[in-house]
Amino acid sequence: MPLVRISHTADKPNGFSKALSIGVHRAMVDTFNVPPDDYFQIVTEHTAGAGLLGPSAFLGVAHTADLVMIQITCAEGRSVQQKKTLYSAIAEYLGISPGVRREDVVISLVETKRENWSFGNGIAQFAPTAPDDSQPENMVAPSAGPVDLLGARMLHTMLRVRDLDTSIAFYTRSLGMRLLRRTDFPDGQFTLAFVGYGEESNTAVLELTHNWDHQDYAMGSAYGHIAIGVSDVAAAARALAAAGVNVTRPAGPLKGDPNEIIAFIEDPDGYKVELIQRK
Repeated sequence: MPLVRISHTADKPNGFSKALSIGVHRAMVDTFNVPPDDYFQIVTEHTAGAGLLGPSAFLGVAHTADLVMIQITCAEGRSVQQKKTLYSAIAEYLGISPGVRREDVVISLVETKRENWSFGNGIAQFAPTAPDDSQPENMVAPSAGPVDLLGARMLHTMLRVRDLDTSIAFYTRSLGMRLLRRTDFPDGQFTLAFVGYGEESNTAVLELTHNWDHQDYAMGSAYGHIAIGVSDVAAAARALAAAGVNVTRPAGPLKGDPNEIIAFIEDPDGYKVELIQRK
């Protein structure tokens, strides 16, 4: 849900503003767990020497007249390392396109609580449902029970992948899924591919996201695994190993439950996939 403000000097080549916008958004998608369609930005141009002011040098960093200032307002909760990685990615991507010097990329990150956002209809979509003392007396208090999402169901899980064709081959050929759709987004510089065992209309699927020109990702410690049910875990693990798939945990009983037979494999990006024996 970040809101990004990007300010730069005027008289730049055509496409300069758009390249800044794309570069900053790609960095947030790649490093800050921002969904590709979470794209809220304000990009402004300023006459040199008016409206965009900064020192010629600060903290040992020399700036030029082509300074680019970026303010990102986002929900609180990211780690210091995530912020450092984001700053580095933004500087790297803007250096590639539209060619901004790393020294001229100035970033300010403003964290705020989720209830401070409204994405339309005059509703604080992420505010707590329990009433508080600031609620007007004539406002109806929200229900304390479960929220009725009107037929909601799980749609997909998104994984960022380094080589989309290799990942599609793994999930379709090794695991027997079908490629349901694949779409390129040139403006955002990414491609989405959806794979699964059934149609998106009635089952959950995997969304494989490939950000163009991005080569690697850090495997976060919060990620666990994808689970797939099979009729014979041992046979499946043997067949996958013979096909060159990395079996990280051979078939066997789950610790603490001898009746649950499982195995673990890895996809081409190192994401864990659990095989569970269906009774």
